[in-house]
Amino acid sequence: MIDKLKLDKLIKSYGFLDYDHISFQDIPQNDYLKSWMQDEKYGEMQWMSNTFDKRLDIKNAYQEYKSVILVLLPYYSKESLEASKKNHISLYSQGRDYHKVLWKSLKKLYFSLKEEYSDLEGKWYCDTGPISEKFISSYSNLGWIGKSTNFINKKHGSYFFLGSLMINYDGPKYQLPTDHCGTCTRCIDACPTNAITEAYKMDPRLCISYQSIEKKSLQELNLVNGSHWIYGCDDCQTCCPFNRFSKEASLKDFLPRKNYNDEAFLSLTEDTFLKFFEGSPIRRIGFEKFLENVILSIFHRKKQDLYPQIKSLKDTLNLDRINDLIDFLAI
Repeated sequence: MIDKLKLDKLIKSYGFLDYDHISFQDIPQNDYLKSWMQDEKYGEMQWMSNTFDKRLDIKNAYQEYKSVILVLLPYYSKESLEASKKNHISLYSQGRDYHKVLWKSLKKLYFSLKEEYSDLEGKWYCDTGPISEKFISSYSNLGWIGKSTNFINKKHGSYFFLGSLMINYDGPKYQLPTDHCGTCTRCIDACPTNAITEAYKMDPRLCISYQSIEKKSLQELNLVNGSHWIYGCDDCQTCCPFNRFSKEASLKDFLPRKNYNDEAFLSLTEDTFLKFFEGSPIRRIGFEKFLENVILSIFHRKKQDLYPQIKSLKDTLNLDRINDLIDFLAI
């Protein structure tokens, strides 16, 4: 088994907020996910369906490993919170792509452990592989899946990323999931599209984060829900009382970029988009999808002073998808 004191020291050195090391040998399968998938609530996220068996039960998917080291990496800062209110980009996407940052930190953690334990083998994920990280983490001492379906830590709130390092060493026995939401319904009340259909249940097809990121076809719901968000949505997090305990991220990677604003977004072309969002998670949705989000957000915020710049896109870009949206909104 991994020495806890050594692991404690490594965790702190890599900027993680907290961690737990647990065996996953007796953790049950994710029955909520099974029901969720049967109802086809994954929308256009076909990769969820393609990897369903692995996500359902970690033991069946990764038989060569015995335990998992789960880590929390914070991304919150007051600066990011204020920037998000102005640029309408979710907090987690204000800076560098967390997949790159957390993946690199997990890799360092693994190889540092391997220096101490030469026969150690492992595999790490940070929202990058077929593992139900929130579900597995709910059996650790790190927190619980709240009514919003976000993973919440009692001391740190929910402004953090979850990472997992599976290893071939035994780990301490897991603990039964706990819950500290109580009678609070702030997240349910705050959701602008009623995507939290009831406590602890989410229909992502209604979620603005899904609509603005994962959904590739035109956002039918966002045409009518009046959302100001351009990328992602934090409404169910900013209202959560546990986030008053959020710690400032020690890593500078997640600090907001200074040039995120409507005028800059509308000035982008397909070529400059890639450079502008270099190293950002926003880049992966592509130029046309992003521009569509920007136009919808400006429309819902009634920023009519920007309508001439939007109209000019029909001549400067001449993209069918964008032209159709501008015509539909009668800008």
